[in-house]
Amino acid sequence: MSKPRSLPPSGLDELLKLDAARRAGALIASATSADLRRARALLEADPALARYDLACACATGEVDEVSRQLAARPAAVSEPAGPSGREPILYACFSRLLRGDPERAPGIREVVRRLLDAGADPNASFIHDGDWLQVALYGVAEIAGDPELTRMLLDAGADATDDRDGYHGNEVLYHACEFPDPTCAMLVIDAGAPIDATDEHGLTALRIATRWGEDEVAALLRERGADAAAITDGDRARGAALTFRDGGSAIGAALHGSRHCHDPEGGPTMRTIDEIPTEPYAEIVRILLAAGATVPDRIGDNGARGTMLVAELGVDPPL
Repeated sequence: MSKPRSLPPSGLDELLKLDAARRAGALIASATSADLRRARALLEADPALARYDLACACATGEVDEVSRQLAARPAAVSEPAGPSGREPILYACFSRLLRGDPERAPGIREVVRRLLDAGADPNASFIHDGDWLQVALYGVAEIAGDPELTRMLLDAGADATDDRDGYHGNEVLYHACEFPDPTCAMLVIDAGAPIDATDEHGLTALRIATRWGEDEVAALLRERGADAAAITDGDRARGAALTFRDGGSAIGAALHGSRHCHDPEGGPTMRTIDEIPTEPYAEIVRILLAAGATVPDRIGDNGARGTMLVAELGVDPPL
């Protein structure tokens, strides 16, 4: 696993100039987003910020602080809290620290347990982007992919059917099917999720699992009775186009990468040819050729011949 990227010093300096309430808001915003750098930086600079209020304590897994606040005010378990005015359990269930911080994840799970024991609603929800209803189960099964919390919410009465106004199709199930581990998908299926319901694009969970190449999940769905006849040839090819609108192609991009790889964790640090691991590119080229891709004459303007790069990778040329 790559080392987590850190926030630039200038960014941290700007955060630390904020008052406590705004720092707490920034902590929540980062902890519930895909970019945890601000949350990590704030917690490292000011560990007490994790206990600023109930929302922060839930998002960061501060079990003792959550217990203290619930003991002082039991009604707080279901009252709007934090910068978003959501029920406390939602800050825990949608915290990306469940995936991004192994040290805090156990605390977040225990926070959810204590909130449920105190009467939190396992079907708590909020509206995202004006018209998208998101429930606690969506956070733990789809975003975190956390079997323990998924089971915990279902045991507490979370509704796995997604049968509610404003909810787009079978959200929890079809996103749970994007994970390599099929456990969350199995749990929501067994709890009554409609296995052949479609998302807003008309895709069933089985079609999505097929497109993502999640064979274990797809096998589970078929075992549970999903309609395999709905799978199309496009699903088996993952639905991706082999050619691009600008005239390029997937195989051209792979061949270019085999000569000019750049490290996504380190910016545009171009490696020499000898430093690039070729086998992953070779396997991608084989897959694309099998899917019907054609080798470009040249890679880029006046670049190397496509057939030469294919041979350089040790891939048998197309017939």
